[in-house]
Amino acid sequence: MNIQVLSAKKYSQKLKVTIQATGKLGFSDETAKEMELADRAAFIKFLIDSDTQTIYMSVLGSPDDDAFRPCKAGNYFYLNTTRMFDDLGVDYKTQTVIYDLTRREELDNELGGMIYQMSPRTLKRKKENEIA
Repeated sequence: MNIQVLSAKKYSQKLKVTIQATGKLGFSDETAKEMELADRAAFIKFLIDSDTQTIYMSVLGSPDDDAFRPCKAGNYFYLNTTRMFDDLGVDYKTQTVIYDLTRREELDNELGGMIYQMSPRTLKRKKENEIA
């Protein structure tokens, strides 16, 4: 018998990234910790399945010409992805676009790096003078 604990610590926080109104992709604290962005030199590469339009995020431990280098402002990590999301036609100016991340270890070797599938959800972006 090979019993393993499915710890609530691993499943209690949802991993997610959010496109800011500027087009930058911001990492939640939990996501930055899970990806160990503060502890290592990480690079983030994006891949898209042209058949399903599914976007994948690959976390790399070494530089790659096709990867973004995370930037840090205070304790906050982000990527300068404005042009990429503009090119993909993502409407982050009128909508809040959040990508829930699902770890896809079975794709690590095939796609290279630690692979996360990005599942989008959108919310209407509140205007500055609008009350919640």
